[in-house]
Amino acid sequence: MHRISVLIDRLFPDRQLFVRANDHVRFVTLSRRTQLWIAGSSLLVAAWMVASSAMLLVLGRSLEARDARIDRQRAAYEKLLGDVSLYQDKVAQVTQSLRSRQAYLLGLFEQGQERESSAEGGSDAAAAGAAAGRQAEARAAFQRHVRQLDGELEAMNDMSVALEGNLADVRQRLAAAMAERDQVAAARADLWQRLEDAQRRERGEADRNSTLRDTLGRTLHELNQTADQRDRAVQERDAYKARYDELEHEVVEAQEQQQNLIYRLTERAADSVSEAERIVHLAGIKLGEIIPGKRPPAPVAQGGPFVPVGRSERPMEPTQTALALLDQQLDRWDTLHGLLRAMPFAPPLEDYTVSSSYGTRVDPFTQTSSQHFGIDLRAPRRTIIHAPAPGTVLFASRKDRYGKLIEIDHGMGIVTRYGHLDEMLVKPGDKVGFRTKIGRVGNTGRTSGSHLHYEIHVKGKPLDPARFLEVGRHLYKETDEAKVGKGVAKVAAKPAAKTASGNDAAKSVQDTMDGEGGDATPKDGKVAKKGKPRSNVARN
Repeated sequence: MHRISVLIDRLFPDRQLFVRANDHVRFVTLSRRTQLWIAGSSLLVAAWMVASSAMLLVLGRSLEARDARIDRQRAAYEKLLGDVSLYQDKVAQVTQSLRSRQAYLLGLFEQGQERESSAEGGSDAAAAGAAAGRQAEARAAFQRHVRQLDGELEAMNDMSVALEGNLADVRQRLAAAMAERDQVAAARADLWQRLEDAQRRERGEADRNSTLRDTLGRTLHELNQTADQRDRAVQERDAYKARYDELEHEVVEAQEQQQNLIYRLTERAADSVSEAERIVHLAGIKLGEIIPGKRPPAPVAQGGPFVPVGRSERPMEPTQTALALLDQQLDRWDTLHGLLRAMPFAPPLEDYTVSSSYGTRVDPFTQTSSQHFGIDLRAPRRTIIHAPAPGTVLFASRKDRYGKLIEIDHGMGIVTRYGHLDEMLVKPGDKVGFRTKIGRVGNTGRTSGSHLHYEIHVKGKPLDPARFLEVGRHLYKETDEAKVGKGVAKVAAKPAAKTASGNDAAKSVQDTMDGEGGDATPKDGKVAKKGKPRSNVARN
């Protein structure tokens, strides 16, 4: 008994289940009594299922034996019905035979009577005696035959009564057997139903027991995992706390760096805006006529070390003012950048000399003072003319004293004119890019020689193109010096610089304005030169 108690204590100790749901942990205790009750219920259900299966097997065999006995009784009944039918046929045959014999004997009897009557009327006594003897024999034979028939009929009646009795007994026994079979079938169906119900209950109990075991196993596993997770959570909490302190310090440093970066970007944007405005001013353009609005304010002169305050004391948006100022400077720079892209800083010819300047001059034909709203660039006939900036062709045809004239709209109110052309390579509405070929130098219109008459108009007012070309040369020079300062070794490895035409310098300046190449030095290393007037032969 002690061993059994020890075994029960070892197999069914008190267990505690930790159930976790929605971040809540509950404790469920399974006592030894509860575990013994579950195990006992499972064993009882299993034993009951085994007993029910055995009873069902025995009952099935008993039903099979009764079915076999009923089948044998049915066969005997069918055989008895056959015998009765056979006897009935025999009775019919005997009856028919008796009737035929009776008819035959009646015929003989009637013949004997006729003969007696005929013998009474005759005179022959011997014949009458002979007839009387035959008649006596016929009567004796008829009486014997009738007695035989009576015996046979009596025997047949006895046999028929016996068969009727047997048939009634067989019918009664068959009806009893059928009723018993129906009762057995009903009992078997009820037993099957009860067995199926018990099997369903047993399966349900087995499923519940299996679910309970699985739940118990999962709960124990989750308990172990929860303990491990708790340990890891404690470690992670300490690590997160340390990391939080580090991130707090990094955020403070990042805020300081971000604020300093915004200030630097704002300063650089302001410097870029000032430089762009200076370039536009050097070209002779008044920004107020081109770009509406006021210039954004310069960055506020502030400084000093960054000392962070407590989290509750920090303003929600400490850099909004600086960001707004930066946005204003960037918007101003975008507008100026668009203006710089539209300004024709590049010369329209690759190689030229200035034969007539802008402003007051001596007319080559009348030799009197006159106004000249452009510059004359001397070059050989049919020299290629390039567009100094992207734009759209407005006019391309002959026009009075200009001869063959092309006008290009570069946007922002800037229009360039090219007169005295020999050939026009574009037509109105064409889109031209930087350095696109638009025509050839000629001698058409009022001119004294082959040259290009070049004009620049801003908002309908003529400006001196030489100022634009001069600004372009200075921009290229500054860009080239910055490039040389960043890549001394690369430049030192190249051969000595060669004197270049104004085309390469202008293209470098245009790339700088577009923000495309990042390399302002021309591919062949040439440096642009300023065109100088060498004669006044070709002018208008």
